[in-house]
This record gives sequence, C-alpha cells and structure tokens, in this order.
Amino acid sequence: MRNVRLNPSGYSSRALFWALVCAGVFYGCGYESMEEPAEYRAATAITLAWNNLLLDLERQTPGYRAPVSGRMFAYVEMSAYESALPDLDGYTSMEYFCPGYVRPVFRYPDNQFYLPASINAAYAEILRNFFASAPVQWLKQIDRLEAENALEFSGKAGNQAIEYSRQYGISVARSVWKWSETDINGHEGNLKNFDLKYSPPLCSGCWQPTDSHSLNAVLPHWGAIRTFVVTPDEFPVKPPVPFEEEPGSAFYTEAMEVYSVSRPLSRENHWIAELWSDDLPGLTVSSAGRWISITSQALSKA
Repeated sequence: MRNVRLNPSGYSSRALFWALVCAGVFYGCGYESMEEPAEYRAATAITLAWNNLLLDLERQTPGYRAPVSGRMFAYVEMSAYESALPDLDGYTSMEYFCPGYVRPVFRYPDNQFYLPASINAAYAEILRNFFASAPVQWLKQIDRLEAENALEFSGKAGNQAIEYSRQYGISVARSVWKWSETDINGHEGNLKNFDLKYSPPLCSGCWQPTDSHSLNAVLPHWGAIRTFVVTPDEFPVKPPVPFEEEPGSAFYTEAMEVYSVSRPLSRENHWIAELWSDDLPGLTVSSAGRWISITSQALSKA
C-alpha cells in the first residue's frame, strides 16, 4: 500500500476501520518513486513480529471470545498507527474520529524520532495492558520480544532519539488504553464474558440455556459497547427472519437447510466447520484473529 493517507474528508468510516486493522501495512509505506527507507523496513518487521505474538496471546489468554478480540485488535493496532505518526507526513490521527481520545504530542526535535523504537514500545505497552491476565510464560514473551527488537536498534539511531521515541510510543499506548477505559461495557471484556445477574427474556424463540449447555449468556451487553469509528446508524441492519416453528415458514426452512447438512455430516463439511469455527480456546485464534493472520501473511509476501 503506497502513499496512503487517512483524510477525514475523503475516507469512509469503513475504510478507516480496515486501515486500523491493517495498520502494519502503513509501516511499509513509501513513495513509488523512492526507495523504501531502512526505518520503514525495520518497522514492518517489528509489526509482523508483534502481530504474530499477538495471535498467540489471544489464543492462550482466557476470555478472548470473538467480539472481545475484535475490539482488542482495533485498539492495539490503533496504538501502533498513532505511535508512527511523527514519521508519517500528511497522515491523520484517529483523534479526529474517536471523541475522547487525545493524541500525545511529540515534544522533541523531528530528527530525534526513530520509528521502529516508537512502534516497539507502543505494542509492548498496550499488550501488557490488554493481556495482564495472560499466563505468566506468555507475559514473559512480551518482555522478550521488546528486548530483542531493542537490540536491533543499536547503531541505527542515536541513543537519545531511541529513548525519546520509546517514551513517545509508551505515552501513545497509555492514551489509547485510557480512552478504552471510558468504554464501560467493552473495556476488559475478556474479564467479564458472563453477567451472572443477567436473566434472558422468556419468549418463543428467545435463547435459553439447556441441560447440555447450561452456561450463562456470553457477553449479553456487548451491543452497548462504544462503536469504533463506525456509528450504528451508518449501516442499518435488516431484522432477522421471524421465529416460526411451522413447517414451510422462512425460519423453519432456513433451520432445516442447516440441519440437513449434518444428516449425515460429511468429512468435508466437518473439516470446513472446524476450519472456520475459530472458537476453541487455547487451540484456535478468533475470527478477528484470522483476519490479522491473513493481513500479516499478505504483508510478508508484499
């Protein structure tokens, strides 16, 4: 992706959101007529390394169900993008689209900014916040990767520039985390998958726990979280097909179509279902994680 700018007047909300998810692509940005700077190549490599670790953290940390993970990825990649802005002329901060978020100002001379150091610090800081409940061995991986990346900076920039940039990356991550805290329903959603006080409505077609699946409802208040760039009124959603048990009704027909696929369940359909389920904690990443993985693979090949 070349010469891309986030322009508040020229981008739709959807494009902005995907720009965040694909934040790593920006770090490889340069102009078509210029050779890509070594700093950008280093920043791209760092981005890939952090996103690979991020997928492991998401897979190994309890509570990261698909909706929670989707929100987390957006905030993490926002931190990385914002930490790169002092080196990206003409790019726009997300503070213009995210009311309440305040972007820190880089208060040092422009020639004292080293992009890889800022991104490295931002990823490390924001991941420590989002994955504070991760198993200890995985928290240590954050420290390890941060230190390994820092060793690569030696001799490639002045110590002062590296330290200024590191401090800036940390301040950006802390600002993003502070903004996340103002989203009461969404913040630290991995720690509150279930509301034990929630009682599902009693009605025909409404969800209820069963003897075989007696857990409480997962994330029953997730619809109230703060949206990320996109507002609900921008994308009206059609209501689902009305619940009906009468054979021949639209709902009954759709349900039978799904049910019939499993009668019998072919080996191929079983494999397809397992591939796309993305919901086995400790084994698979979430559906949101799959898109991060695909983006990383595309960036590696590019």
